[in-house]
Amino acid sequence: MGMMTVPNAIEKGLPVNLDAERFVLGSILLDEAMYVQAAGTLEPDDFSLEKHRRIYRRMGELQERGEKIDRVTVANELMKFNELEACDGLSYLVSLDDGLPQLPNLDSYIRIVKDKSILRRIIFASQNMMSRCLMGKRSRTKFWPAPRKPCSSWATRGSRAAWRMPTTSSPATKAVSTLSSTPASASRESAPASPSSTICQAGCTAGNCSSWPDGRRWERPRWR
Repeated sequence: MGMMTVPNAIEKGLPVNLDAERFVLGSILLDEAMYVQAAGTLEPDDFSLEKHRRIYRRMGELQERGEKIDRVTVANELMKFNELEACDGLSYLVSLDDGLPQLPNLDSYIRIVKDKSILRRIIFASQNMMSRCLMGKRSRTKFWPAPRKPCSSWATRGSRAAWRMPTTSSPATKAVSTLSSTPASASRESAPASPSSTICQAGCTAGNCSSWPDGRRWERPRWR
């Protein structure tokens, strides 16, 4: 998706900080060594203004060729691609460091530019998804996976009746059968420490039943 121009971005209330963008570019023009620091985080598309993206891109090309980065070389690089006029000429390059502190806080400027860029991307992606949903271009499962079917065996929390014995004649089956036929007072003594060998009617293991809507694990029922 193409980047929105800054007049439209500001009109629509999108996250933009032009001063931070200018100060990143101005800092590089004053000290070309700062380009390496900026390039580790920022890409041309992270700038909201098209002319800022072009300036930053040409700076990168100069850096790759091992040439010096300053106002004159950047202006010359823009002229080669007929972009200098679109970037408001050499006068705009000169003005990029207007208001820049004597000791630029480049890390902060880079972080601000990147944060605003990420927020804009999130907004664009959300709008695109909303448009597709409204036009019905894709089914729900393309955007959101189908929910897991709740375990119908859980009628109440901690209900012993909600559990059934395994179909096989295992020691666990005999233990649970004995527990079911034992009086309540005796079952407190003979009940196993954890009913991990039983399964619910939907086939979940006792220690990890997916039936709870709040995602909590199964807890041992309190026998009465």
